Parts: sequence; structure tokens; C-alpha cells
Amino acid sequence: MSTSASGWMEPVLLAFEVENNVKNRRIFRTVSREICGESMEPSEGGIVLFGTIQHNSLKDGVVSVASGKNANSNVFDPNDRSFYHWLDFLFVNKDFQQNGYGSIMVQHLEQKLRAKLKRPIRLKSAEKAKGFFQKLGYEPIGEPIRNVDPGCHLFRCLQLMEKFNNEFIRKV
Repeated sequence: MSTSASGWMEPVLLAFEVENNVKNRRIFRTVSREICGESMEPSEGGIVLFGTIQHNSLKDGVVSVASGKNANSNVFDPNDRSFYHWLDFLFVNKDFQQNGYGSIMVQHLEQKLRAKLKRPIRLKSAEKAKGFFQKLGYEPIGEPIRNVDPGCHLFRCLQLMEKFNNEFIRKV
């Protein structure tokens, strides 16, 4: 718990990496299904993060999940998708949104990705979340992409976005 400016005790999110295994992917799918009505799967071999807070009412205690994939260090062409790190998914349980937990999850995932290789991070943001990612330093690239059959309503319109590391200078 942390104390806010008003003196209230606020729950603190603990973000941590978990093994990308069957059990944790099941928990990931459960949280994603609660948010968008569809089970989303983290990338094979990707990074999976869980976020928990003390004293929450959820069965497994997980209030947020995120996943990402590291850039391929053997790829040097910025036109190749695998040149970039990717933030694949971010879901925060509806009862715990607007508390800064999504920002904590993104920042924790960024640190994990940057520790491996100094490359830009890309994501495809739901239209509703575009402003959230802009506040975290991501910039839109190109026009939004309209999906004909998105499955989840949140993914009808996606915006490609990118964030640079200070150590990275784009050479295109």
C-alpha cells in the first residue's frame, strides 16, 4: 500500500514476469476474455507479465496481464517486423482500471525488452487506447488499420505506434 496525496492508502500493483507456460497462458486468456470477451494468447516464447495487488477479490489475484516479444538481434532491416520489440497485449481488469496499473505494466515490459536489445518498441493499439499509449511516449505511424473480422470489438480499428529508446537513433 502507498499513501496518496489525500492521505488514503492506495493499493500498489506488483508487476512481475512469469514463465510462458500452459498454466500462466490459461490465466492470461482468462483475464483477456474478461476484458474483451475473447481469449488472447501471448506469443510463443514471448515475455508474459502478471500484475497483482494485495487484498483483491479475484480468484487467482491477477488484475492485469501484458505480453511482448523481443526484437531479433540478427535482423538489421527496419522494414522487417522482427527488427522491433513488440508489446502484443495489455489487459487490466475493469474493476482496477484508471489506477495507473496499465502504465506500470507497460513500463515494466519496456524495461524487460530494453534489457535485451536497444531497439524501438512497436504495438498495435485499439482506437480507445491510443491516447493512453501517447501519454507513455508512443507515436502513431501511418493511418489506422480497419479489421474486417476482428473477433474482439476492441480490435476493429488498430493504430500502429512506436516508441524509441534514447540510445537508439533511427537510420532509415
